[in-house]
Amino acid sequence: MKKGIKAIELCGGFGILRTAKIKEAVPNEIAIGVVRFDNHPGLDFQSGDQLF
Repeated sequence: MKKGIKAIELCGGFGILRTAKIKEAVPNEIAIGVVRFDNHPGLDFQSGDQLF
């Protein structure tokens, strides 16, 4: 069995653009998962794309 990182789970607050940048930065063998909210309740119902 090969050890190492197999997946990364991200908060929806990262937004679509930041999630895509992370996906580009890691090898294809690492799955990127994300909990998605159109407007994140923890960010005053805004998207991470709008805030960051």
